[in-house]
Amino acid sequence: MRLMLSKMGLTFAYPKPVTLISYLISVFTGESDIVLDSFAGSGTTGHAVMELNRSTGSRRRFILVEMNRDTIEAVTLPRLRAVIDGHAASGVPSHGGGFRFLRLA
Repeated sequence: MRLMLSKMGLTFAYPKPVTLISYLISVFTGESDIVLDSFAGSGTTGHAVMELNRSTGSRRRFILVEMNRDTIEAVTLPRLRAVIDGHAASGVPSHGGGFRFLRLA
């Protein structure tokens, strides 16, 4: 996962494996559920939900919460945009979809 992120120009110390998170989401959620990750970090859960939706035709959504603004701006948002649009250098196909970014005060 670090190699994929580095090909996107992103650095994150301990990203979770997308395939593992996709598997867990598929086993423990329904096809139209909302998945909550209260420690979003690099955005793997959002990536996994989009991957699962693309591969199975499901309609899951996700809510990611991250307290570190630097991580959000430097890693999470660019990664999710790369997954939506596709990123040839890292081998990530376009998943389509979208997300909303909100700041809470």
